[in-house]
Amino acid sequence: MRTNLRMALIGRARALLASQGLMLSYVDDDTLSVSAGMAVFANGSLYQQQAAQNITFTALDTGARTLGCDYAVFATPGGIKLTLISTYHAGGLLPAGYTAQQVNLLGYFHNGPKADGTVGPTRSQAIFQYSVCNNTLLNVNYPYRAHPDLPSGIPLPGMVKVGPLAIGIYQASREDATASAAGTSAYPTSRYGVVPWCSIAGWDTMAALRNAGLRLPTWEEWLGCVEFNPSSSTPARMNGNTDYGSSSDGGDLSAPGALTSALAGLGAGNLSNGVYKYEVTLVNVTGETTAGTTSAGTTVVDYTANGQIALSAIPTGAAGTTARKLYRTKHDGSIYYLLATIADNTTVTYTDNVADASLPTTQPPGWNTTGVQQGQADPTCGGRTLTGTGPRTALNSTVVSGRSWFAPSGLADAVGNIWEWVGTFFGGLLTSNPGTYVSWGYESDGAYNFSGQAYNSDTGGYTSGLPAMLLVGGLWSYGAIAGVRAADATDSPSHASPGYGFRPAR
Repeated sequence: MRTNLRMALIGRARALLASQGLMLSYVDDDTLSVSAGMAVFANGSLYQQQAAQNITFTALDTGARTLGCDYAVFATPGGIKLTLISTYHAGGLLPAGYTAQQVNLLGYFHNGPKADGTVGPTRSQAIFQYSVCNNTLLNVNYPYRAHPDLPSGIPLPGMVKVGPLAIGIYQASREDATASAAGTSAYPTSRYGVVPWCSIAGWDTMAALRNAGLRLPTWEEWLGCVEFNPSSSTPARMNGNTDYGSSSDGGDLSAPGALTSALAGLGAGNLSNGVYKYEVTLVNVTGETTAGTTSAGTTVVDYTANGQIALSAIPTGAAGTTARKLYRTKHDGSIYYLLATIADNTTVTYTDNVADASLPTTQPPGWNTTGVQQGQADPTCGGRTLTGTGPRTALNSTVVSGRSWFAPSGLADAVGNIWEWVGTFFGGLLTSNPGTYVSWGYESDGAYNFSGQAYNSDTGGYTSGLPAMLLVGGLWSYGAIAGVRAADATDSPSHASPGYGFRPAR
């Protein structure tokens, strides 16, 4: 009897502690609404709100509003408070100046870059509409890991709600990733402006996601979220990039043509005997193009008599070009190294008298970074961007105008950063010999009755009869062929690559 009474009292106390009403809803880029309601705190005090109230970042307890961050919304004796959510909260996720006995968690939301895609530190900010979540089961110590009792379909911080699915706004990163390091945590998150979690096999994405109460989206779910266009019967159409890391909506330079090279006739020089070839890149205030057309080779026969090469007709660039860079092979080589930088857009001649041993190791860039809409480069690996920072793609049509880093639902990175594993496999019936099997390239487990082939990490080649796990979206360096319909069924889920990542869902 006493036990039953005690349990009833505990249940009643829990009911009292739960907030009644006080539901969050989106108003605009800067504002939430909290509906009328009440909350009883553990210390017995009462918070009551007679009418709906708009909340802006003036309620923030942590100082200035921060781009790309998640915020928790609490009822406190002092009113509604916003608290910055960071990766770890050893002391619990609480508004400044309050204890756990004085607050009720109402939910949370994401404050990301605005869809206008403005580049740089002044990039405008917006509350993401579909990230606004009413949820009191946030894991207060590790908010990017799902509480065990949290039902599927409810987003964690850094996620948006698209129909019955919750999905990461950004490609997955490790829980301790930063803007300069990938981190080592075994737990994935969806966070802005950090190094994405790459070089992970498809099998391992599943395990990592389950650690945090998450999963991979299917291909259909991924496509639906990227193409979801609220209040419109027309799907969003985010096409790929045309300039290998820069969108085509202004400011980008095209790689130049070839220069002319010939023996200078100036006597002995520092070059060696052999064939030399040259390439040119263009530079503007934003970055550098890829290498232009390779010059015809010039042969040094006797460097003691004629060991210098005269370069002429060095290409100039379009408006905005501030410099050109000359790259050269070593004698009879095929790799191009930085020879010189011409710090103007007018000089068209140069005499090369630089010994092979004096060339730096710098080589031409692998992608064009001169476009005004380029992303923020991932410092750990060329050809990738930090999560959520680019490249920019067409938003609702294939027309160049109206470009954004985000789909209308709020998803970023879906096109042309790195490939994303999705929970979909490809393979057909192997009807001619249904009893045979092939190894997945994963502890020799067998796969039966599939046609087609997939790259097998164990053998280093393609294995017929092995299903492939699907990758979607494309790589930054793929240019225009990256896009929401880009799909690659090449690899077994045992394969990993610096260009392969994933996105959390639940």
